[in-house]
Amino acid sequence: MLDGIWIGLIAAVGIIVLFYGIAASKKPDFNAKSRRAGTLKTPLTPEEAIDRLQERAGGIGLKVALVDNAGHRVILSEGMTLFSWGMFFPISAKAANGDTVVTVGLTPRAPQYGPVLTHKHNKAMDKVRGMLAGA
Repeated sequence: MLDGIWIGLIAAVGIIVLFYGIAASKKPDFNAKSRRAGTLKTPLTPEEAIDRLQERAGGIGLKVALVDNAGHRVILSEGMTLFSWGMFFPISAKAANGDTVVTVGLTPRAPQYGPVLTHKHNKAMDKVRGMLAGA
């Protein structure tokens, strides 16, 4: 009976190490397909919006992973947590009717499904909304 427990434990540790390796080696990519996407409007210009996100990301637990100033895009990243392998949040800003539409996506670092993704994306939307608000 203990042999089965040890085999299961070793298999679980192996899977954790495999997913950790996948998550740690994944690089941010503007061409990666987002699993979730939401939009926000701001009176800032696209340049101001992307600059503000870059300036304020570190203060709320996100890191700037990749920047494309000419395309008004930035990818913010979040590290691994107890319930997640980490996320990339690709963000783009486009002028529209005197405002700027900011699109916030979500790309997990490792295969991941379920309510954790929705929760992480909702939190990212709230953080971006907060970073774009105020002076």
